[in-house]
Amino acid sequence: MVNVANTNTYNSTGAFLFLSNLFDGFLDLDLRTFDIFNPLNNASSTTCLVLCDSDNNIDILNTNDAAIQNDIEVTTDTGGNSAEGVGETTINTEDAFAAANVINVANTNIVGRNWLTGIINIFGNWTGHLTFGVPDLWVGARASMSGSPLPDIPVTYTYTVINNGNAMAPDVILADDFDKKHISNVRGITQNGIVHDTQGFITWELRDLDAGEYKEVSYTANLTGMGYDDNFTFVNNYIGVESSLQDANYDDNFDFLSIKSYRLRSYDTWGGNNVVGAEPNIEIQKSNNTDDQGILPCDQVEFTIVVKNTGGTAYDGVLWDVMYDPFGDIVYEEYWELGDLATGDELLITYGVDFATTSPWGIFTNVAEVSA
Repeated sequence: MVNVANTNTYNSTGAFLFLSNLFDGFLDLDLRTFDIFNPLNNASSTTCLVLCDSDNNIDILNTNDAAIQNDIEVTTDTGGNSAEGVGETTINTEDAFAAANVINVANTNIVGRNWLTGIINIFGNWTGHLTFGVPDLWVGARASMSGSPLPDIPVTYTYTVINNGNAMAPDVILADDFDKKHISNVRGITQNGIVHDTQGFITWELRDLDAGEYKEVSYTANLTGMGYDDNFTFVNNYIGVESSLQDANYDDNFDFLSIKSYRLRSYDTWGGNNVVGAEPNIEIQKSNNTDDQGILPCDQVEFTIVVKNTGGTAYDGVLWDVMYDPFGDIVYEEYWELGDLATGDELLITYGVDFATTSPWGIFTNVAEVSA
């Protein structure tokens, strides 16, 4: 039972929330998400006078009255069962329960700005959640490996979940939808994660995550090298996290991780020694035609770069060439896409550089580097 009489609210930017008599029900309420409203401003038997001066000081004269009478009778009956007979006789019945709950609010005036007052009458149990904030889950993914991304190379996946909100995130579940075609031998799963091989994903029940708290999970797997349509393929993981409460920002509840994995080639040999799966070994030699003699402005210098791979295949090689003046500023920069460098491949690159008439006096440094 709830009685509300002669209750006034002032100021439309505020809110008066009256929540009562949740009888043995499930409560899941975020008080920050309620609309601003005034549900009781039409109470009867009420007069009110509000005066406001130029300094925004409010004088309120309010007159109201209320008469409340509660007549409550609570009874329970299990059914009036009886038994007669010879020998042992039993009657089994369920429990019977009767209860009453009363809230009376009378002659209560609330005046203010940007406020909220609430009466919570939980009559039953506290199943559910009552929060004055909202969780904001974030997930980030990273992968690490020793060596190049080739078949049978172990990869360690690590996922971090953070609650950036101002309320607890209950019943947090993290899921990883991995590429089961190109990932095998999943092992070392932390935080009691469960792998679902047939569906190709892993789940973690992280339980509750307080505001500002984080948890981290990881596992190790191998790249399979199977089913490549080209010399390489992208091994993708899709990661998501959620809780049983509404999240403040679902955009950061997901992350995507991709590894460019290469397949092995039959011609990855050098000098009769099979080096399949070996690391590339790139050697760079660079020279110019100055014979270590000085040059003058407007002179042209011819450069030669020799790139040789004596290790395993280097994929998608790129040669970078940068020249710095005596002050460390870049005065020349160029790059060449070398493609794949198989074992024993050797490339020769020549080019010329004209020095401007305004070139400063000093030593110019030229650096060449190959990335693959």
